[in-house]
Amino acid sequence: MKSMGAQDGHILLGQLAYLFSIPIIENFYTLTKIGYTHIDAETLERLHLYSDGVVLMPYVDNMPRLLLRAGVDEDSAMLWNEIVLRNQGDRFVPVAQVHDQFRVINLNLPVVVCPLIGSIGYCNDPDPLFDTRIFSYGWDIYTIQ
Repeated sequence: MKSMGAQDGHILLGQLAYLFSIPIIENFYTLTKIGYTHIDAETLERLHLYSDGVVLMPYVDNMPRLLLRAGVDEDSAMLWNEIVLRNQGDRFVPVAQVHDQFRVINLNLPVVVCPLIGSIGYCNDPDPLFDTRIFSYGWDIYTIQ
């Protein structure tokens, strides 16, 4: 993967919740004039206008479901990433994958009430009672050709 130079440009974010990250990115790459846009359906149709832009797409796997504000929903984020890549992925050049992970050690006591309330809400697809999965998160970073 090629390295991303410290240039001014336009960053497109796969998830709106990550707009707060822009100042961190600006400081890290010493960018002075940077624009940013959330990739929604309208932006996806106009992505060809952002040649040489940078696309940041969140990566999440095995996120515990009963988190207080994790910033991204695993199902919707990964589905949206798949839609973006299916529609525009041939124009994306991988730059980096910035991922991290840790083992979750969680006792999910709410799971014990799921047989009583049925498959609704959290109980539709609950985490294990003893959750020791590996939680992975991060960014997949691309430039647009």
